[in-house]
Amino acid sequence: MRSSRGFTLIEVLVVMSISVILVGLVLGPVVQSFRMTREAQAMIDAQDAARLGMELISRELGEAMFVFDNSVVPVAIYDDGSTPKFTYVNGEQGPIQLPVRQVNNQVVCFTLPNGKIDFILPKMTMHCNNPEHPADKPRDYPRGNEAWPPCPVCGSTNVSAVPKMPLEQDVTIVRYFLGLRYNNPKYDPATYTPANLPPGEGLFGWRSPWEGEIEPGTENQVVLYRVEFDPHDDTLFPPNMPIEQRLTDPMFFYRTAPNKDGEPCCERWMQIARVIGIGKYQDLVVGKFDSATGNCIGVEPSVTFRFQAIDNDAFEGAYSQERASEYPNAVPAAYLASYGYWIDNHLTPGGAEINWSVVVFRDDNTIAYATDVNNQGHLVILKYENKGGGWSPGVQTFDITEYMNTGRITSGSNIPVEMAFTVDLNKGKVIFALDPPRIGGGRSGPVCLLDPEAINRDFYNAFETDRAGAKRRAILATFDPSSPLYVPNARIVPGSELVVGPDMNPGSHYGKPIRYERVPLNLGNPGNNQYKIDYDTGEIFFSPVYGQDLPVVPGSGGQGHQPIEVTYKIQFNRDGDVVKGDYITKSLVTIHMGIRMFDPETGKPHAIDLTNSVKVRNAHR
Repeated sequence: MRSSRGFTLIEVLVVMSISVILVGLVLGPVVQSFRMTREAQAMIDAQDAARLGMELISRELGEAMFVFDNSVVPVAIYDDGSTPKFTYVNGEQGPIQLPVRQVNNQVVCFTLPNGKIDFILPKMTMHCNNPEHPADKPRDYPRGNEAWPPCPVCGSTNVSAVPKMPLEQDVTIVRYFLGLRYNNPKYDPATYTPANLPPGEGLFGWRSPWEGEIEPGTENQVVLYRVEFDPHDDTLFPPNMPIEQRLTDPMFFYRTAPNKDGEPCCERWMQIARVIGIGKYQDLVVGKFDSATGNCIGVEPSVTFRFQAIDNDAFEGAYSQERASEYPNAVPAAYLASYGYWIDNHLTPGGAEINWSVVVFRDDNTIAYATDVNNQGHLVILKYENKGGGWSPGVQTFDITEYMNTGRITSGSNIPVEMAFTVDLNKGKVIFALDPPRIGGGRSGPVCLLDPEAINRDFYNAFETDRAGAKRRAILATFDPSSPLYVPNARIVPGSELVVGPDMNPGSHYGKPIRYERVPLNLGNPGNNQYKIDYDTGEIFFSPVYGQDLPVVPGSGGQGHQPIEVTYKIQFNRDGDVVKGDYITKSLVTIHMGIRMFDPETGKPHAIDLTNSVKVRNAHR
């Protein structure tokens, strides 16, 4: 009989080892190719999210009619009695806070600078792009209260929104902001376990996926949201919160106070906010950690909206009525910067950030007048002199804050006014036309009152000695050193004057108030109800004809008869002055779109960075 023989144990082990090696050699590249495919997909997802987000934000921001200031400034945080008392690392500042849960479960809030932008779009009209839309039905329809309503005729969602013409500002605010993917704070970390966490919910507070693999349901990434809202909507804010605080509330997305319906405000925000990009595997902040404690010590947003800084911008003169007044030495009473919508100053005597400054150079740059802040926190103009190659310490020449409070230049100052102007931040405009002190110190009414009887008397006295050179003239109070309303170094803004006096023409209207007509200074003599004025010296001239007197009729003037009322503005800049400025403008917004997309298995981040500078086209200056 023949005996059968099998494999020995050693032979089986050898075969198995060889098989494992062969399978590993064959499957290794396959597994590696799958891993590379997943990483490539994560990179593609990051690229798509960055490009689509940048395109959407750039298009909408370019159509905006107004942009709000999103700079980091101190704000008054509304105390609703229920929002947790977080520790604000950077103080109570805006525009938006990020709650971060530390390793000991303590929540600390960090400011996300430039992590939010608000703007107002023009009113939009919806347009249906469906090729099968009925030809006899209009394609345009009102947008209504819905964000993206379908076509009411054919029901198509292939629609677009176009600005309504003529442009009209909408009432809702569009906000892009960085926020937690899960903003619900009602879970207690002391009793939290993955088992009792409801599906799709996460812990309140940012937990960095940079420290290890992503754990769906426990990690709470920061994503980019878009939302449209009405600041008067009491379902988004506590009903008693003032409007000013609603616009700057740094905790709006996490506020637990009840709205008018008794629901937490944060839940309502989550309902209306929409994630831009793929929110599941992206995280848009970068954390800094203490190696000793493991706690987060700082966060930086990878998506930012920064207003652009303009340095040494040369302003252009904005003539309005000066040249029309046929005055050869007219100097612009206003200068315009290249861009408007400046960020307001946040100035303190301690030297806080200055977001804009204006400098007026004179005499070949040997004298300069620059805006600054004095010890009382007033915005003032300081005079600097360039001597020996260096600028001397500034001497105050004008208090802008005091002028804005009183509405007029203060007379009788110990410091002569050499330069004075105000600034319109929205228009990017430096305004040299100012109101001089008025009779009685009021904000309105005539600047000075001229006595027609005294003018006539002085004319006849001069006529007796110089018949050819006698003139009916007066000096305006601003230019009379003996007057309490005297302001040194001033000039009248050409064309700004208004002269009202008694009617000189015979008839039923004789002596009644009438507006006088200006005659150019270099032309002929004025006639009835006319005047000439020297804008440099403040002299005003009336008819020099003998017997053609200014009417002296009973009235409420200081002499018991009707005066000639003269109103005008004054300026202190001269021909040849150069105006320059540094400022941060909301008309240009630099968007940095840094998308961090994570591989769901390895947690490896894939970064895509895009930058675009957007001009806000519809902002009216």
